[in-house]
Amino acid sequence: MNAHEGLLADFGEALRGARPSHVSQAEIAKVLGVGRTSVTGWEGGRFLPTLPHLYKAALYLDLQDEILEDLVSKWTRAKIAQAVGGTLVQIRREVQS
Repeated sequence: MNAHEGLLADFGEALRGARPSHVSQAEIAKVLGVGRTSVTGWEGGRFLPTLPHLYKAALYLDLQDEILEDLVSKWTRAKIAQAVGGTLVQIRREVQS
């Protein structure tokens, strides 16, 4: 697993953990106007939701600020790694070498 995949997995685990067990992926998908497979992909760490989808899901789930901040932080790190092909730590190491 590369760094980007690890960050996606971290985000997915955090998102899955934030969803109460009585709320289904299908329910979240319906509220967000996406397919259930999208929510499955997000929680499975295969790809990221858009930031508006993340915020809308957080509002629907009535997440505490700390949980939302953690999700946004993980989302941001994964998005940066996706865009630049690695984590900031990896990029710093390459620049310093």
